[in-house]
Amino acid sequence: MRKMILVFLLMLCVATTASAANFVEIIRDDSFLVYLDLHSLQDKGDYLTCWTKWIPRGKEAQQYKNYYKKTVVHQMIISAYKKNTRQKQDIAIYTYFKEGNYSEDLVRNLTSEGWQDIIPQSYGESVWKVSNSLIKQ
Repeated sequence: MRKMILVFLLMLCVATTASAANFVEIIRDDSFLVYLDLHSLQDKGDYLTCWTKWIPRGKEAQQYKNYYKKTVVHQMIISAYKKNTRQKQDIAIYTYFKEGNYSEDLVRNLTSEGWQDIIPQSYGESVWKVSNSLIKQ
């Protein structure tokens, strides 16, 4: 019985490790630190999906605090990015607070009408460029 429990726990640890996030920093400026989760990066044909973690800094952090009336620790955003055109679609946005709770700011399905053009020289364009270059490797 002990061996079965040990085997089960070992399998559980391996499964948990396999799905663990692997964040790499892709943007750092006075407003945000942005990380991309390499394990979440998926090629879906004509688009890709990935999770990003956004940590507001400086004036941006204060604007978030004013908006939410709480201290924002970070946001987790899963987005889809077209591979051949500069378009994106946010699928889910979760905002995490210093108090330990979070807010579901957006949760929706990917739709053909939901694509938005990415603004040149924006954070969105930076994430699009990095995620596209990583998916090609």
